Amino acid sequence: PHFGVWINGSVRLWKQSFWIRFGNGGGMTTAKEQFSTPQTGLLIEHRRHDRPGSQFNNWQRCHDVYTAERDWVTQPWGAPIIAGYTTPWNWRAESHLAALLLATQIRPANCHQEGSWPMTQFMTRYSSILWRRDIKVIPEPEKMLAVETTRPVWWKRFVYRRPVKGGEDILVHMVSIPDTENVVIIQKDNPAATTGKVMLTVPAGRKVRKVYALQPRIYRPGVDSKTGIGLDVGGAPATVVREPDPKDPAKKVWVHRTGSLCRGGPSQVELKAVVNNGKATVEVPEFVYHALIVFRLEE
Repeated sequence: PHFGVWINGSVRLWKQSFWIRFGNGGGMTTAKEQFSTPQTGLLIEHRRHDRPGSQFNNWQRCHDVYTAERDWVTQPWGAPIIAGYTTPWNWRAESHLAALLLATQIRPANCHQEGSWPMTQFMTRYSSILWRRDIKVIPEPEKMLAVETTRPVWWKRFVYRRPVKGGEDILVHMVSIPDTENVVIIQKDNPAATTGKVMLTVPAGRKVRKVYALQPRIYRPGVDSKTGIGLDVGGAPATVVREPDPKDPAKKVWVHRTGSLCRGGPSQVELKAVVNNGKATVEVPEFVYHALIVFRLEE
């Protein structure tokens, strides 16, 4: 059976009677059965991040809810969660939300906004280290990791283990904590960058092969972003002009004439690990919203 579930709010709040009613046509009467099939996808609506008074207008609650949904659905059963109606309608807030989605294995389903393309670009490039079904959360990661940063970050709920041939990856998502308690949609600049270091106690029988720091590009306002063209251009300079609309000469539209509109990709930097007494320490490059530190360990 192929299941596509669309529900409002949290999947954890729906009772067994709902799952019996929903899945009985396919012979599956529990959420576990439905979410364990490879074809299952779940769309949830944790919306109204931008609306004061909404339960999802608070950043800490966003962190807690998305993490709980991951732990209730994706981690034990493998089903992907798609979060709909999440767009906060401001590129800075969108970038903060994007960092949480990257760290919690959740896919977005929203209208295109300036702050969302770096996230979806990162998801496309690195889907195998975000969403593979055998990527599992490491509980109590502070027993094997120590993280020091110049600004507050979330990381303790965002550490994963990914099996690879001849070893494993330890994945450490670092998410900058917004400097406002609630989602604010009027901020028009990027927050200050964060740096720091991560120290891993190398598991017995393993050694560090490589360490990488990955992070999405940062959206920076360009020309008129409402045109859909005036975004952060990662390639050669582009010439974009306003011309009469062929369908309605009284109106003007943006037209790309020369140069590249290709956006630069995510950043991937190899880090030097200093190993001492079984502990590997790396310096984390500056990041603004999200960084993913990948420790590649081999036997």
